[in-house]
Amino acid sequence: MPRLTSSSLVRCLLFVTVLALCTASVARADLKLVAKQTTNGNTTSSTTYYKGSKIRIESGKRGAIIMDGKTQKMYSLNMENKTYQLINFQEMANNPMMKMMDVKTDVALKPGGKTKTIVGKPTKNYLYTASIKMSFNKEMMANMAKQNGGQVPQNLPQLPSFKITGEMWVTEKVNLPPGSVAAAMTSLSAVPGMKPLMEKFRAIKGVALETTQTVEILGGQSSGQNQKTATVTEAISETALPDSLFTVPADFRKVQPMQPGMMGAGGRPGGRPAPKN
Repeated sequence: MPRLTSSSLVRCLLFVTVLALCTASVARADLKLVAKQTTNGNTTSSTTYYKGSKIRIESGKRGAIIMDGKTQKMYSLNMENKTYQLINFQEMANNPMMKMMDVKTDVALKPGGKTKTIVGKPTKNYLYTASIKMSFNKEMMANMAKQNGGQVPQNLPQLPSFKITGEMWVTEKVNLPPGSVAAAMTSLSAVPGMKPLMEKFRAIKGVALETTQTVEILGGQSSGQNQKTATVTEAISETALPDSLFTVPADFRKVQPMQPGMMGAGGRPGGRPAPKN
């Protein structure tokens, strides 16, 4: 799995949001979507599993993400190194570094007015745009000025902003397990800046079988490291899935971030061992 910095974490959450958060009119037991995913020209396989309040997303063979909506936790697994990192959405919202920032999110979502068939299912498209702007809040600015003789330091780090554009092709002929959507929405809504996205996507009925999404990073250390991802579903299964898919393997070792607010990579340089939860 790639190193989860603050910028890549936002990209990860946006990707998870689009894959996971379409609602369904009728509930079934389990669901598996196999897709082809292309990110910045690199193509790999992507598989998304839904069972109860849990979602698992595999991108290629090196890593996986497990989201547990009931506990509001996400696990980032490094399959090569047999390590994982725990992301607690509630703790993230209360992270001292996050409390230093104001996050403003603007979202627009509308039907695209087009239809097409994907893996035998009728779909219709939705178009969306969003901007996420981060800045130091007034309390933080006042504290920095107090520590700097009454003046705000001139060399403050520039916080990144994000511009997102995307399209989803959604079908109502495939159904998600009961509780998966509501639980995932509750988890992601706890992350600063994500709640407006959840509220907009709540209006969509069905499951996204094809998505395209471009994330532009403006400012900050990751400025210009844009990401374009296209995902097209190639197979659908509604057979029962084993519980083991949605739990961290017993022989995986937990690693922690290097520092608060910087999501260190599971099994990558900088992560340090941690007690297993």
